[in-house]
Amino acid sequence: MRIVEIKGEKVSKEYDYISSLDSDGLRIARLGNKKFLINEKGEKVSKEYYWMSSLDRDGLRVVRLSSRYFLINEKGEKVSKEYYWMSSLDSDGLRVVRLSSRYFLINEKGEKVSKEYDYICSLDSDGLRRVILNGRYFLINEKGEKVSKEYYWMSSLDSDGLRIVRLDRDGLRRVILNGRYFLINEKGEKVSKEYYWMSSLDSDGLRIVRLDDEKFKIKANGETI
Repeated sequence: MRIVEIKGEKVSKEYDYISSLDSDGLRIARLGNKKFLINEKGEKVSKEYYWMSSLDRDGLRVVRLSSRYFLINEKGEKVSKEYYWMSSLDSDGLRVVRLSSRYFLINEKGEKVSKEYDYICSLDSDGLRRVILNGRYFLINEKGEKVSKEYYWMSSLDSDGLRIVRLDRDGLRRVILNGRYFLINEKGEKVSKEYYWMSSLDSDGLRIVRLDDEKFKIKANGETI
């Protein structure tokens, strides 16, 4: 059990868990399987929830009641619609939410600002998100606008600022298009034949590829070993 103390004096009831102080002067406390907010005196100042996030930059918290997620303010008041899932606030001021089986973006006011997708990935450092719709991956910006072509698979952002494929030590990337694997360089130029499967770069500087039922190795320039 945990309590809040000031100068060694007990100022709250005992709880199973008490979080550190948030910038609004409140803490999250847990008793049994329910979480709620307490003030600096340890007094309960919100309803009870099955889950509660820490304070986001907009002064709101994500909570879960039964199987639905929504936002509450510093007074514990409900300030958004209910969703089947909700992310914390991203650096662009948006949250990803799920309603039924569809994902979309909402702003700090809870307004829907994107189309609906089968899935929305977390925000990358360039301010874009990968989304999936009907089995295809593409990028959207903070307005929910589509800003890339569609692909069968897309990686998160690599350290060189590129996506779609995975960066290997030889500076090449594997891509998948129409069920075939091949290599592209940093300019996006195709530098190998197409294969049914391709491994990442091995320690010997080679890749294993499969064409029909045969497996063999290729060099960085695509030459067969």
